[in-house]
Amino acid sequence: MCAGQVRQQNRTSNERADHVSNRYDNILRFQAAWLDVPLERLYEDKGFVNPTKTRGEKIPGYAKLFQVYALRMEGSEAIYAACVPEIKIKPGMFEKIKPTSACLYFDNLNPSIDFSRARALEESDIKAFVQFHQKAYPECKTHDWIPDFARGSIAQERLFGIFEGGRLVSVADAPTTPYLPEVIVEPGIFTLPEHRKKGYAAIACAALVHAQLQKGMTPYWSCAADNAASIALAKHLGFKPFGGLWRLERI
Repeated sequence: MCAGQVRQQNRTSNERADHVSNRYDNILRFQAAWLDVPLERLYEDKGFVNPTKTRGEKIPGYAKLFQVYALRMEGSEAIYAACVPEIKIKPGMFEKIKPTSACLYFDNLNPSIDFSRARALEESDIKAFVQFHQKAYPECKTHDWIPDFARGSIAQERLFGIFEGGRLVSVADAPTTPYLPEVIVEPGIFTLPEHRKKGYAAIACAALVHAQLQKGMTPYWSCAADNAASIALAKHLGFKPFGGLWRLERI
């Protein structure tokens, strides 16, 4: 390898490291917004409890109110918490209960995933998406809102799917986040049960993540702490553990 190639390789590695660092910092900003504190508080390795009225307000995109929101970052013992003012959190409370959620930050997209099988959905696919949603979520009382959701997601290139036999069988989407929507994108995935174990979840999510990276967005992943399959998928895609979350409606 010549000197020029070495310099180019080093420059590429440095650029990649800078991107990862920026994305990690963006996740810190996102968490600071959830905790309703200045970003600087999360650079201190010292836990805190922040009584804030924002935890009692409706969160866009969520049906539930998280009256308590707490974070412990990977490799740290410090726990940062926000709660509605009327709740008094006792010292050591979080050590007694396991985190309800896991969150991961994005490192680099796994180059072994060929996501060419998935494609961004278009206006002409809305009917297929409605049919997919009806089958995927039969418990939903109404699907009338789905076409508008699909149009908005398509406009932002946040709806990717895999078709099999002319039918949509796996979809990755990314609804608008409640904080830093211009920066953070949080993928979600659903594959019809009869089409699972074919790698479709990774393919569809990789296509979505790749498209959003091209726009300078920061991918973020969260799921139930005991959802081993979701965590494994995230790691396979190229996410790394960021921390554990306590998201509690009441205590």
